[in-house]
Amino acid sequence: MVCGGVGRPGCDEAVAAVDGVLGHPGLTHADQEEKGGANGTVLSHVKPHGSLYLTAVESEETALAVAEAIARVNRPLIFVTLAGQKGGIMARAGREFGLAVAHEAFPDRAYTPEGTLAPRQSAGR
Repeated sequence: MVCGGVGRPGCDEAVAAVDGVLGHPGLTHADQEEKGGANGTVLSHVKPHGSLYLTAVESEETALAVAEAIARVNRPLIFVTLAGQKGGIMARAGREFGLAVAHEAFPDRAYTPEGTLAPRQSAGR
């Protein structure tokens, strides 16, 4: 495991979050190939959500943990990352584990000067 073992802040939580979703029957690569996915739906991409996403944008360790978990469960899935320079950590992590990477932007949201999403509750956001 890239994160260096149990008890690393953020790492265990990231892997558990991804494994908790992708580990369900019907979502593994074998299930997708053999059975056409859960309830006939084929999963095509994974996008971390909320604080996991925001942490992976900033933390290489978390981004690697998420990418590793995705690759372990279903490597053909596309890893969705933040577009622009700030998404580079996640994109590199995905590519390191052989994942296809897609970049997303939020035209309806404001960004900080550093390139991260500004909090929704910020004035003018």
